[in-house]
Amino acid sequence: MKKALIRGQGSLINQSKLIVDYKPIESYCPELIPENNTRIVIYVWDCRIQKAIKHKLSCFLDSTIESMINTRNRIKSGGTK
Repeated sequence: MKKALIRGQGSLINQSKLIVDYKPIESYCPELIPENNTRIVIYVWDCRIQKAIKHKLSCFLDSTIESMINTRNRIKSGGTK
């Protein structure tokens, strides 16, 4: 019994051929500069802090948010992660 196809889906044989014939696009990525690495980590921590502050239970998470801010500041000053 054949599987029913949705309109525009095409045949199963063509889809499997597309997957086999797929070739990734190669791109050059330069080495990560340590200064930029720190800036990226700080940005991620800022996003996490903002998300925690906007959470509907943020009033119960004050100590957690304060700890997150302390961790972000420690990383920014060059301390350990």
